[in-house]
Amino acid sequence: MAKRTGSRMGMAAGLLALPIVGVGLGVIGTTGVAGAAETELRAAAAMPKLVVAKFHADWCGKCRAMAEPLDAARRALIEEPVLFVTYDFTDESTSRQAEYLASVLGQSDVWDEYGRRTGFALLINPETGEVVSRLGTPDADAIESAVRGAL
Repeated sequence: MAKRTGSRMGMAAGLLALPIVGVGLGVIGTTGVAGAAETELRAAAAMPKLVVAKFHADWCGKCRAMAEPLDAARRALIEEPVLFVTYDFTDESTSRQAEYLASVLGQSDVWDEYGRRTGFALLINPETGEVVSRLGTPDADAIESAVRGAL
């Protein structure tokens, strides 16, 4: 039985590799200015125009109250170029990860000013790192309206 499963896996891996090889060969033939411009356009389209950063801890009552409204706003804004992130200060491990995330996102100044406080969300311009607005309301419509207004 193990041998049969192994051969199926090998066969599946081989089949999966075929499209990858084909794509790889296609990429070689599509170099040049048009290909570079298309790649640049896709990268620009994938960049958010706004970051909604929730400052959260599991033990924070305001954080728990904001969870569902923020999630509802995120779902309502699915077509908008908005990145929702959570800086989680529940414990030392999550706090360390939150600090790393802020650094990767270029939000060290925001971290220095707001880090380790909880119960709110910030709207941040990802290009400048500027805080556009601070949200403390657990109301999905108000959050959605503030985000749309900041775009």
